[in-house]
Amino acid sequence: MSVIAILTNPTSTSNKRNLERIRAFTKKVDRIVHVEIGDISEVEQALELIERAGPPDALLINGGDGTVQAVLSVIFNRHPFPKGVPPLAVLPAGKTNMIAADLGAPKNHLKVAQKLVDLIRSDAFSESLVQRNLLAVRFREEQKEAIYAMFAGAASIVSAIHYTRRTVYALPLPKGISHIFVFVRLCIDVLMGARSETGPARVEEMKINLRGGGVFKGRFLLILITTLDQALLRFKTNFSGRKAGLRFLAVEGRAGAFFRAVFGIISGRLGKAFVPGSHIRQVDKMRISLEGEITLDGELYTPVAGQDVLIDATQTCTFISL
Repeated sequence: MSVIAILTNPTSTSNKRNLERIRAFTKKVDRIVHVEIGDISEVEQALELIERAGPPDALLINGGDGTVQAVLSVIFNRHPFPKGVPPLAVLPAGKTNMIAADLGAPKNHLKVAQKLVDLIRSDAFSESLVQRNLLAVRFREEQKEAIYAMFAGAASIVSAIHYTRRTVYALPLPKGISHIFVFVRLCIDVLMGARSETGPARVEEMKINLRGGGVFKGRFLLILITTLDQALLRFKTNFSGRKAGLRFLAVEGRAGAFFRAVFGIISGRLGKAFVPGSHIRQVDKMRISLEGEITLDGELYTPVAGQDVLIDATQTCTFISL
């Protein structure tokens, strides 16, 4: 029987409510190694403990996108699994859960856990395995260890995160309604010229160098970089054209460009046909020069002054898709 490891971050949103149910689930299923972390800094120690218990046939990450990022970074920087990285699955226990959604997981992470255990121990397991590229992000040329992520964003994406955490999450709204509320406010801010210092819209000056995809310099309202097949608002990123590790979208800092991009997402044209004001590429490596923050899987980082952010999407990882 397959050995399944579950790494749980008890501080993730859904786990705060359902931790006891997760613990009960792991106790009733045979050959499950369940490790809880007290803090994100304990991920490396948790993975080493899992390896010492016996190399798992699959590793389930019970946490949000930030927890997945921490696990990936430890796996590919510190190499806790000398015999090979097991296939990874993600239980949607965070706020946005873009990575779990991209892998086909429904919202109820306890049901996902049962489905994954049944799948891993079935003859259909090998058919569920998919390869995903990862974003290896460095903030200095000489930085040895990268941050491994699957989604990056800048400009209005960062401002929208700040706005959501500061304003919207304090309201008694379901997550889905909260995201719609932020999107509507973003559209209003763009129409007003993105001048509000506290709103979700922000135009930022930056220079972007895409290896094999050209150089862009100017003011941009939205920057999206991902290896996911679907990202914000279930936006499909399986663009037509050259296939490469990362998918890149830049929307120029004008209201017309923004709303043409929104219509392109809704109609399915963006990424398949030319949309004025939107720049779409698929490349393996890029660098971006900006002064504002950048988000990686929902976590916020401040670039080093005078240094480009370097992104390499050649590393791959095996995931379990439902």
